[in-house]
Amino acid sequence: FLKTRERLTEWFSGRDPVRPELQELLDIGVFLPLREKDKLNRQVVIIRTSAHDPKRHKQDNVFKVDKMILDLLLHLDDMVSVYGIVAIFDMRGVTLGHALQLPPSMIKKSVESWENYPCKPKVLEFVNVPVHVNLVLNVFRSFMSAKMKERIVISKKRSTMEQLVNLPRELGGTGGTYPELAAHWKQVVLANASFYTRMEENVFHL
Repeated sequence: FLKTRERLTEWFSGRDPVRPELQELLDIGVFLPLREKDKLNRQVVIIRTSAHDPKRHKQDNVFKVDKMILDLLLHLDDMVSVYGIVAIFDMRGVTLGHALQLPPSMIKKSVESWENYPCKPKVLEFVNVPVHVNLVLNVFRSFMSAKMKERIVISKKRSTMEQLVNLPRELGGTGGTYPELAAHWKQVVLANASFYTRMEENVFHL
């Protein structure tokens, strides 16, 4: 876990949340944990793969914000590591520009970072998946362990999680909206800015 952080400095260093490029991604809401757990007490997170503008935002910064919020979530709630995470990837609006930001080397790093986190994803559900994205998903699969591959669910439209948790309105639920969740998590991240400073000191200055 620590070795991954030391190696992937592009994601795990320079994480001051007041940096303009990170502020923009927090405003957009690229990584949104729901405010309630599912019926199995798992933390559900929405990963909005196409919410950012690939011409304006670097994929490394998108992943950086993802990891910032996930790290803070683990810090604030020990039970996330116990029960695990359900990750819902909302792929509505994915373009060629988004796909080009994910060469195989980037995908491999992303998969390895998930596999090495102390909280394991119990479900990886891809929703609103356009046909042309299957090629990218196949590359993701190629780097996954057998156990991780078994946890993939692909849904062209509605999420299979709707029976287990109140999803955001954008996914057919009544649990608030993406902008509301984004505003909440931006506030939480900014209130815990010192957490990121301490974490960098612990990882990179041992």
